[in-house]
Amino acid sequence: MNTGSSSPITNLIANLKQRFNLGYHVRWRRFALILGSAVGLFALIALVSLISFVRGIHTQFPTADAGVVQKPVAGQRTNILILGLDKPENGLKTEVDVRKGINRSDVMIVASFDPKTKGIGFLSIPRDSLVPIPGYHSTKINAAHALGQAEKVPRGPALAIETVKAFLGIHINYYVRTNVDGFSKIVDLLGGVAIDVPKDMNYDDPVQNLHIHLKKGRQHLNGEEAMEFVRYRGAMGDIGRIEDQQLFVKAVLKRLLNPFIIFRLPVLSRELTKLTDTNMGFGTMLRVATMAVFHRSKIQTGMVPGTGQDIGDGNYWIPDTDGTRAAVDKLIRGIDRQANAKIKVEVLNGTKTPGMATKMASKVEELGYTVVRIDNADRSDYANTRVVRRGGDGKSYDQLALALKGWASQVKFSSSKASADVPTVTIIVGPDFK
Repeated sequence: MNTGSSSPITNLIANLKQRFNLGYHVRWRRFALILGSAVGLFALIALVSLISFVRGIHTQFPTADAGVVQKPVAGQRTNILILGLDKPENGLKTEVDVRKGINRSDVMIVASFDPKTKGIGFLSIPRDSLVPIPGYHSTKINAAHALGQAEKVPRGPALAIETVKAFLGIHINYYVRTNVDGFSKIVDLLGGVAIDVPKDMNYDDPVQNLHIHLKKGRQHLNGEEAMEFVRYRGAMGDIGRIEDQQLFVKAVLKRLLNPFIIFRLPVLSRELTKLTDTNMGFGTMLRVATMAVFHRSKIQTGMVPGTGQDIGDGNYWIPDTDGTRAAVDKLIRGIDRQANAKIKVEVLNGTKTPGMATKMASKVEELGYTVVRIDNADRSDYANTRVVRRGGDGKSYDQLALALKGWASQVKFSSSKASADVPTVTIIVGPDFK
């Protein structure tokens, strides 16, 4: 027997192996090519749809009010005020208001996006919250948008933003304004939304032609049913409705991960441009939308705490000051006041303008830092704000540094050795402090 030569059977097996491997590699390359093409097509559809959406959006935000909002500095959280407007005829007493198309904000949510941690906070503000409205008296916060719209130069979003900034003590970078018209159609275009309805919902209001009848349990709601879900006001009133709205937002974000939604995006973008008004640019919108969809597990929700109270002929939500600050710290600022309090700060005025150090100290204290000294600097001609660090908790210091970048346009940072007799941080206020 000749073992050095291959038999016909051995040759046949080797040939089959070669053909099988070749076929396998060819099939795999074809599969990879098809998969890559599909992913590329999905990405192209999404990009074209988003560009079409952004270009189609109009904004009525007056140029004169551009200073009301500020773009976030690098690394800073992006805060967006979401305004869901009611129909003009709902809750307005005069025909003049209806003809003008003046809208109250039926929904007010501050959405905060942390670019570092990918954390997302949604803070809902009850529409009946009693707060001061800049330039007006204290009333329900949902009136801010309507009062701004009714001015000679309409500025509904601007006045709503000013009110929220003053009430919560935060910065607002952008706004998104929507209305209830077409809500049902948008949900239907998404193919409906799956939601665990937390309770039986039964409510009839012939005046608004609103009839809600939903059963408790997991359901796939169509557009009309989804509208009923978010508008339902049970025994908890507006507070219970806020919880349902937060549940709905999470369900929509989950629905957007469905791969078949990609083919609905062109139609969705066309419909959304009819209902949406914002001052966000394309890049910002893409960034926050991506974060919301793909990091939805990090979403934390909450609402401004308080109590209901009858005042005169109306019912108001009286915010709890301490509880509101805690909610803002957790969901919007992302700060730890106990840790921040250990950072001892001295603030010195390096300008010729009196009171600059006091103003800066007030902003520092708002974030929970301990201001131990307010005084004049060694001279009054500093060109920009200076910050000297001498140790302290890294995370708390980073938060302070990030805030300072938003307050002073040319702030400079340096460090030196720690000393028991010297504060943790020295801030010398320059003319770049806003």
